[in-house]
Amino acid sequence: MYRDLAQSLRCGLRDAAAGFSFLRLRGLRSLLRALRSAADADASVRLFRQSQALRDLQVVPVLFEHSLRRAQDDAVVTVGQVLGIEPAVKLRNPATDSEVALALRVLEGCCLLCQDCAAASHRYNAVKLFF
Repeated sequence: MYRDLAQSLRCGLRDAAAGFSFLRLRGLRSLLRALRSAADADASVRLFRQSQALRDLQVVPVLFEHSLRRAQDDAVVTVGQVLGIEPAVKLRNPATDSEVALALRVLEGCCLLCQDCAAASHRYNAVKLFF
């Protein structure tokens, strides 16, 4: 059971950290499915809480680094950068409204299942008070 949860979290987190919005949406949907299945049984919730202690399975940092981050105005990519003439900048699509809404649903699910996720989101100043 833990292996299945860890695998679904890894796949979802890999896509949620992608550079393109459609891949991040796919990853967020996968994470939401994993959270729904983890919420079905007490043993699954316990396994999810244990998984959030591992750095490579933590959901909250990926949400704030990729889907819920602020847009940077200096991230304009020029033709020279694409052709390799200038230092390359990572091509990255900004988060869409649907992506942010889905990321907030994933964040809410994480915070409801795990107090450590609520504390981590508080460190990002996302949650002022959460019961």
